[in-house]
Amino acid sequence: MLPNEWSLYHSRLSFSLNTKMISPAEVIQTAIAKWEKHPEVIAYNQLEGFVRQIIGWREYMRGIYWLKMPEYAALNFFGHKEKLPEWFWTGKTKMNCLKDAITQSLTFAYAHHIQRLIITGNFDLLAGTDPDEVDSWYLGIYIDALHWVEITNTRGMSHFADGGIVGTKPYFSSASYIYKMSPYHDE
Repeated sequence: MLPNEWSLYHSRLSFSLNTKMISPAEVIQTAIAKWEKHPEVIAYNQLEGFVRQIIGWREYMRGIYWLKMPEYAALNFFGHKEKLPEWFWTGKTKMNCLKDAITQSLTFAYAHHIQRLIITGNFDLLAGTDPDEVDSWYLGIYIDALHWVEITNTRGMSHFADGGIVGTKPYFSSASYIYKMSPYHDE
């Protein structure tokens, strides 16, 4: 997470993929072809991680959505009921990692998964924010947040609102992870 690099280390393909402008197969085939032509530039594990993210995780989450909806949208395992803080709409908070993630999100309609799930998601899970409030915020600000993408990630990962359908525990991190992945060291 670098405050001045809004798209660093994350694919800008998500909007095009999520809106079906390009297909997962097209993206994967292109990535494999590039690797075959330039194996000295693209490490095999980089290719594998990219392909697994698309056909593994992305398609898994889409499958969960189609299998478990519409009931999935009402799941709230912890019974969280708190309102989303008003500063999620302005970015005006003294917590710098949240301020930067939210301001970037409001400015570019985009944030990578660490900012979405670890920064804002961790806060909302700890604060007991109602998953409906978080769903509405993500869907309202992120250009690539279609319902099937957003709800499975929020309810299934950051909030564990589905009680373990997607994962065995919340997609939660400690301050140590944030320290390693960002410049927010002494805040």
